[in-house]
Amino acid sequence: MSEASPPPGEGRPRAGAPDVRTVDSYVLIKLLGRGTRAVVWLARHPEEQRDVALKIVSVPQGVSAAEIPTAFGAMEGLAHPSILPVFGGGVAEDPFAPGSQCLYYAMEARPDGTLADQLRKGPLDPIKATRLMREVCKAVAAAQRLGLLHLDIKPSNILLDGAVPKLADFAFLIPAIPERPGTVARVLGTIGYQSPEQSLARAARANHRSDVYGLCATLLALITGSGVGDDESTERVRAIHPGLIAILEKGVDREPDRRFRSAAALGIALDEFLEQDIKDNLAKRPKQPRAMMSLAGLALVFLFW
Repeated sequence: MSEASPPPGEGRPRAGAPDVRTVDSYVLIKLLGRGTRAVVWLARHPEEQRDVALKIVSVPQGVSAAEIPTAFGAMEGLAHPSILPVFGGGVAEDPFAPGSQCLYYAMEARPDGTLADQLRKGPLDPIKATRLMREVCKAVAAAQRLGLLHLDIKPSNILLDGAVPKLADFAFLIPAIPERPGTVARVLGTIGYQSPEQSLARAARANHRSDVYGLCATLLALITGSGVGDDESTERVRAIHPGLIAILEKGVDREPDRRFRSAAALGIALDEFLEQDIKDNLAKRPKQPRAMMSLAGLALVFLFW
């Protein structure tokens, strides 16, 4: 996709005004982010008068937009607190490459940014990061129960609604057994978070465990500031919180069969880790002397006498 820049001028542009770019009926307002093949714009639908985050995905050469699987219909069955709502989308003329097509979809606009924004300030606390990703696991598990994959889980695709994480990019969900496996690898996945089997040579092997890889690669990045492939990252996790090492190493194993079998299974492991962390912290607290506990009990008796 050619270089994109926000329309010149201040305020909200109107459809049909000079230098204003549109996608279908959406008027582009402000560039929010950029990926390898996609840009995200703050946009407005003139009739609905609602601001949305509009993702515009360029279609690779030699691939028709109609060949790329979408799942707008499946979104109806994916209502979940940690899934960013999608209002619709489709195929339109690419506003930055005249004569070419693009895929687009409108998402709920969230002002609190993404986990990638948080990560730019430095690594997150391991327990906080684990709790956030536990909620994302629930969202991915809900999709997997419908037989759907995400295949592009990463910090920039996880938005924040206050303290609640919301996984985005569910508009391009893929069937767990794609009819054309090569299409999956050409369109989805991000280096550093993409499982080994999502490469072109092994795309037919992409399955639920591929999203487990993405979940754990994201958690690793949130805790250490670096992703899979950094030899020092696991050592940093070991130093920060050794209890997470076994989970992360299993989750990003190069062999899919050695990973957790699903997002739900990974979620159970994260739950157990968090429960154990609470027990360990309670065990570290100094115990009150028995005499002081007795005096405290007597004080309560007199207080409510």
